[in-house]
Amino acid sequence: MAKIVMTKPSASGVALGGIGAGSVELFPDGEFHYWQIANPPRMTEVCWENKVDDGESSTGALTFWVRAEQDGGRPVVRKLGMKTEPEDFTYRLFPWNKPAERITFDGRFPVCGLQYEDAALPCRVTGRAVAPFVPHKTDVAATSPPRRALRWISRLKTPGPNR
Repeated sequence: MAKIVMTKPSASGVALGGIGAGSVELFPDGEFHYWQIANPPRMTEVCWENKVDDGESSTGALTFWVRAEQDGGRPVVRKLGMKTEPEDFTYRLFPWNKPAERITFDGRFPVCGLQYEDAALPCRVTGRAVAPFVPHKTDVAATSPPRRALRWISRLKTPGPNR
């Protein structure tokens, strides 16, 4: 039998967004989770009695992919995240829609970095996300805007014509 190593997925990440202005968490799996935008019912004491699907806990609509192609080769597409829920049929419907093989996550609020690794990609992909929070700053205008900065960089593994 093959050797299989299981780990428990992380239940939290780095919150991106201003104080009191809404946020979304970037988890170590490279996915965005737990929108906190419109004071949803699940944030009140009533939500523990009546589960409400307010659409803010799952953020499958906010996903990024990378497409890379070595000259003369077939294009490779990878999802920059590892969440593959059983109800998400697209992984079975589209064989090219695969998640990255490995993600290294360095989360130190208010900044987090991600490094995506996949043997099939001819490039290295890194990501960085920053919340507008400024520690020890009392200026509300500087620490509470409803924004976040996201940046992904792709660098070739080997020199040569690639797309």
